[in-house]
Amino acid sequence: MARCQPELKETPSVPTFEVGEHYNRMGVQLKARFLVDHDGFVMNAYVTGGTVVTPEDQEAALDYIRHLTFQTPTAEECQTLKIEMIGNFHMSKNSSGDWITIFDAHPVYSLNGGQLAVNPN
Repeated sequence: MARCQPELKETPSVPTFEVGEHYNRMGVQLKARFLVDHDGFVMNAYVTGGTVVTPEDQEAALDYIRHLTFQTPTAEECQTLKIEMIGNFHMSKNSSGDWITIFDAHPVYSLNGGQLAVNPN
């Protein structure tokens, strides 16, 4: 399963979280899990945790994830798998000093030097 790691095809604009000025924006995060099928489509996205994120921001994040598409390996053993992925949203400053929301995604399982690795949540 770790050999069937999907790659994101394109990265649309990440939704901006609305966080008040009195919060430590570096501590804002939202974590989600989802599956990617062999055609590269996202299935079953759900939030697994977050800090200082409104229900509206959570729904915007899940909607964003549901619309992502991935390039999946064409190997025969990958054709029937659904790959479990972890998505992390967090905030950072861009080059002009403005706060933006960043999204990182990675599979739960991957290969590290030929050894199976379980990636942290």
